[in-house]
Amino acid sequence: MTGNVFFNADDSNGENIKKFEAVGAVSLAYADIKGQLACNGGSFCNKGKGALNAQGIKVTREVLLRDGFKAEGEVNFLGADVGGQFVCADGTFSNEGGNAFVAQGVKMGAGVLLGDGFNAKGAVTLAGAEIRGQLNCSGGNFQNQDGPALNAQGVKVASEVFLIPHDGAQKEEKFSANGLVSFTNATIGGSFLLKGCKLAHLLLSGTNVMGEFQDDADAYKLDKDDHIDLNIDGFRYHRLGDVKERVKDRLEWVGLMSEGDDFYPQPYEQLMKVYREMGHMNWARRVGFELERKRHKWLRLNRDHKRFVVLGWAWWIWYWVLRGTIGYGYKPFRAITRWFAPLIVAGLVLFSGTLPCPDPYRAESAPCHCMAPSDAEVLLSADWKVHGKLPKDYPGFNPVYYAVEAALPMLPLEQTENWHPKTPWIRCAQGLITIIGALVLTILASYGVGVLGPRWKNE
Repeated sequence: MTGNVFFNADDSNGENIKKFEAVGAVSLAYADIKGQLACNGGSFCNKGKGALNAQGIKVTREVLLRDGFKAEGEVNFLGADVGGQFVCADGTFSNEGGNAFVAQGVKMGAGVLLGDGFNAKGAVTLAGAEIRGQLNCSGGNFQNQDGPALNAQGVKVASEVFLIPHDGAQKEEKFSANGLVSFTNATIGGSFLLKGCKLAHLLLSGTNVMGEFQDDADAYKLDKDDHIDLNIDGFRYHRLGDVKERVKDRLEWVGLMSEGDDFYPQPYEQLMKVYREMGHMNWARRVGFELERKRHKWLRLNRDHKRFVVLGWAWWIWYWVLRGTIGYGYKPFRAITRWFAPLIVAGLVLFSGTLPCPDPYRAESAPCHCMAPSDAEVLLSADWKVHGKLPKDYPGFNPVYYAVEAALPMLPLEQTENWHPKTPWIRCAQGLITIIGALVLTILASYGVGVLGPRWKNE
């Protein structure tokens, strides 16, 4: 068919606008139109059945279903090949309980506009479509509560995808979808914008966004702060928009799937990877810590580990050790603030003489001291027992150095080898401090050489 095909509203008579109206099925199946297909303002009515059947159609230019276009029944462009844009702005598609608009497997030579006043009651299907431009749903309204509102599974979009409000001349129209929105296994060559909307069900599993992913926290919360049914396992993107002060929201976002017995590490890994590549290392470490905290919780809940009770408990306890010392490798300075500093303070209290320490080797007239020389000759000498004096060449006692050396035994401060606590319980406390310090030090050393810590340390 050479030339254009019009099913438009005719306004050639000025105010006397004549609309194209069809009651019953209109079929253009497998037609070959070497021009434009325009149904602007047209009305197609065949309730519960096919209103406009354009399955397998070939159109070399644009397809326009806009400016008051109305269809009551299914509009079917299954397997169509359109050379230009596909525009449905200000169009109404109604087929409740069925497919309102089917463009499965279509090939679009340019962009697709399902926004700017687009309304659909019933499923909108773009599964497997190839769009050599944008998919713009700005201000679109998709209603199909008991099924897919927008099914774009496996779609390939060369440019951007917009699920955002449309700021018109008179008022802002929000993108809304009451039903499932699926971009499972989709490939998006540009950016993916998801803002200014509230969704109940969103599937992004296996979706690959080659550009930037932009969203806001409101997209994942319903009116009563109930989170959406979200699947982002395998969702990949290369950059994030609006990263400032959004770490908490994004942690909540990637954690929506990992609740209870469920654990999906990939969303955390992806977010951490993008933060690293964007240069936000502190945020990447925070995400990594939350990932391991979820994994730790999952180890306790996972029934598979309960078949090996001893191994399961040992692994779970080891995770507690890593969490408390170096924050699973993402907070290494925690070892200093939570362990070495308290150990040194405890040592100062124990070894400084503030606690009562009876000394069987010293006379009552000698000044009381909680520490005694390790050298037997010095310990039993009259100068020490009576006067508390040491030989000139014997290292004096320093409680600060002693506490530091007890917690960090590799430091050669000549205190622990020349002095020892007088009472057994203090000696036991010193041994415990040394064991804990050595364990924490070993973990820190393992972190330093890359055995423990973030996976990217060895990349």
